[in-house]
Amino acid sequence: MDNQLLQSVLQNDYANQQNLLFLPINDYTASSLYYNYEDGDLRAGAIPENIQQVGLTTTGLYHSKQNILFYGKFKAEKEYYQNLKWDLNGELYHRGLMPTHQFMTAEKGSDWSNQNYELSGGMIIPTKNNRWAFSVNGDFKVTNRFRSEYDPRSKVTNNSIVLDLGASYKLSETSYIKAAGTYGFSHFRNNIKYSNASNNIPYSHDTYIKWMAGYGTLLNYGGSNSPNSGMTASLSGFNIGYTFQNKTNLIIADIIFANKSEETFDISDINPSEKDPVSSYSPTTWRLNTLWLHHASTDKLLKLGLDLSQFDATNFLFDKGGKNYNAKEKEVKLDLGYFRQHDNITQWELNAQINLWQVTQQDVLSTTKSELSKLEASVSGSKTFPINENLNIQPSLAAQISTSINSTFFNGNENYLSNIKEDDYLGQSLKAYYNQIIYHDVDLYSTNTGSLKAGTSFNFYKESDLKTSIKLHLSYSKALERIAFSSNDKAHRLFGSVSLNFYY
Repeated sequence: MDNQLLQSVLQNDYANQQNLLFLPINDYTASSLYYNYEDGDLRAGAIPENIQQVGLTTTGLYHSKQNILFYGKFKAEKEYYQNLKWDLNGELYHRGLMPTHQFMTAEKGSDWSNQNYELSGGMIIPTKNNRWAFSVNGDFKVTNRFRSEYDPRSKVTNNSIVLDLGASYKLSETSYIKAAGTYGFSHFRNNIKYSNASNNIPYSHDTYIKWMAGYGTLLNYGGSNSPNSGMTASLSGFNIGYTFQNKTNLIIADIIFANKSEETFDISDINPSEKDPVSSYSPTTWRLNTLWLHHASTDKLLKLGLDLSQFDATNFLFDKGGKNYNAKEKEVKLDLGYFRQHDNITQWELNAQINLWQVTQQDVLSTTKSELSKLEASVSGSKTFPINENLNIQPSLAAQISTSINSTFFNGNENYLSNIKEDDYLGQSLKAYYNQIIYHDVDLYSTNTGSLKAGTSFNFYKESDLKTSIKLHLSYSKALERIAFSSNDKAHRLFGSVSLNFYY
């Protein structure tokens, strides 16, 4: 697939695998060897200064003679972080939201070396009369992360497996209903070592481990020489949907619900027999995904998508006997796309997207609350220029503007943070955390930003149906006003990628 429109549709509709029956995508196998790079100070406080990724992915769809649809994906990736602070798990923040609440943390930054593996896929089996279709899907992920430069040195292992079972029923020649259920399980383990024991004392507050227990809540870990933590999580959910399809129109609507329950344990040598959880984190997600694809002609396709989502999460601290933290994220996304093909080659393509999101976080222990919202608008386009019968060049250009709609922040810790004593080592760390993470991110998401992205794809064709492409992309993001945390006049971040792709 040489267009962004169908790639985004295929990626989104893995949320309900039954939708793969209806998409205008022929059988294919695609493999990609890629390298990604990003660097700069226009980033959240708990995002590395520099990120590099090199990996291999393979995806595919295949219809058997019995009309059974098989699909799958494999990914193997090596990842490097430079100077990641306040995170001993190696999981990156999203819009200022921590991936989980109650994890080990330390102020001092360090480099990381990570490995990510994913194997997913399934099949959809129709009945003989094509009235029913049944699906099974599995997703297995393994992640290993290593904090490689400074104490404390983390060794993280995270495994997860998710299973989906679903069915669709044909109401008429053009109408279908769908339903599926999801269940999954994950296990997380973080083993931490010190090469220098003097780094694991309260005086060395930048390397002494704390529990990150909320939005501005830090708790001393306890001074173990083997500070290890574990987490188990279960995932359950469902989705229901409706599909309308005739010769010129495809309409898909899905409601998706997911609930996750995480429990974090202290499994260090302080009390190795103690298995009571330290905290319980409970995120839930609701999504409404709608899609309309209109075939204006045999070679022209129009896309209109509207997605609504809401994320809610709470954290329960067992030693405090109650909930201390809650978060909410709301998002509305409108997506427009149009492309023209000839002989299965995209001639030109236009896309536009408007995205409005709001993130709210509140911690009752730290009496800290923020409410941030932004409006993001982007446009992109590409055009294909034939060079000869075996080669064409497809340049692309994209631009995005991100505007702050609302920024509200309250900190009940402000008086304490401005009067910390020299021997209050936990207070020293807490002050650094507010400056480097909380204040930093509030400033970041309250700032208007813009970005430009340019790229070129060199597409090679052969009679053997093997298609090869080399893709180059470069993106530059910049703050449109001065940000307090940046040493530059206006913070910026650079993104680049190169990939070698095979379609067969």
